[in-house]
Amino acid sequence: MRRAGLPVRRFGEKGLAEILANTRRVGAAIGRPQAAEKLAASIHNRLAALAPKPGAKRPRVLLVFATSGSPLHTVWAAGPSGWMGDLLRAVGLDNALTKGPSYAQLSAEGILTLAPEMIVEVVGSGADNAVGMTARWAHLSNLPAVRHRRLHRLRGAALLRPGPRLIELAERLAVLR
Repeated sequence: MRRAGLPVRRFGEKGLAEILANTRRVGAAIGRPQAAEKLAASIHNRLAALAPKPGAKRPRVLLVFATSGSPLHTVWAAGPSGWMGDLLRAVGLDNALTKGPSYAQLSAEGILTLAPEMIVEVVGSGADNAVGMTARWAHLSNLPAVRHRRLHRLRGAALLRPGPRLIELAERLAVLR
C-alpha cells in the first residue's frame, strides 16, 4: 500500500482504552473526527451502563476463543491484560486468568487449576458448533462451571473483533452474570 502511495496506519489492541483511542485516530485519519468522537463516546457510555451494581457477585469466568482436541485438551483463552480481559471486568465478570498476557494457551490440567465458575466460548459464525457445550466439557466434570452447567457459547464473527462492535460481546457477556 505504501508503494502505491497510500497512507498506512497501525493500531494496537492492548485494551479497551486503546481501542477507544484508535476509534478517534481512525476518525481523524479519514477526516471524520466528530463522528469518531461520537462513536467512541457511545461505546464508552454503553459499557458504563453494563457495569454491575456495587457489591454484585462477580463469577470467575474462562473466556475461550479457540479450542482443539476431542475430547477437548487445549484452549486459547482471554488473559487479564488485553481488551477481552478489560471487557470482562467492565461487565462485572472476573477473569479466571488473573496473571499473564492478553491471551493464553491452556491445557486441560491448567483449566482444572483455574476452576472457573463459568465458561464462555466465543466462536465465529463459520465455526463447527455441532458438539454441545455439555458434551464438549464433560471430561472436566470437576470444574465448577461444568458441575453447575454454567457453559455458554456465543456465536458471531464480530464478537472477536477489537473494534467498535466489541460492545456486542460486552452486552452478551453482561446477560450471563
